[in-house]
Amino acid sequence: MLTLAFLTDLIIACLKKQPKKLLPDSKSQNKDKTLTYQQLLLADSYETLLNELIEKEVRNIMYKSMHEILDYLKRKLKLKWDASINEEIIVANRIRNCCMHNNCLADKALVKDPRFKEGQEIELDAGVVHSFGIKARQFTRQLWESANTQYSFNS
Repeated sequence: MLTLAFLTDLIIACLKKQPKKLLPDSKSQNKDKTLTYQQLLLADSYETLLNELIEKEVRNIMYKSMHEILDYLKRKLKLKWDASINEEIIVANRIRNCCMHNNCLADKALVKDPRFKEGQEIELDAGVVHSFGIKARQFTRQLWESANTQYSFNS
């Protein structure tokens, strides 16, 4: 799904502009957010070390559910978009995951949407796909505008 690649690139761009966003929100998150002496001493430069930290952060985020990714964008990066489309973005991502990892059969996550039953083959008509595309474009446009305002990518 194009939106996942976009989200990855957007998170990287935001964190490069404001690396302090990498700092943990609470002490319980410190375990993931520490460096060893070896990592620190063997890094070629601050930029290299920062890029490694950003890659680790993005890898951790992008393996979470879409609900958790949206929460990260809102809570950690302070991005804004029309949250009324969240459920459609989440369902589209669940469909994508089923098609990629479950032979296009609905799994337990997707059956939270009453249109699907577990084990059912996923069939989408052109109207549903078109609707998802429109929502994805709306979502990415709003995220980009919010991120550009917040992180000043043009400067």
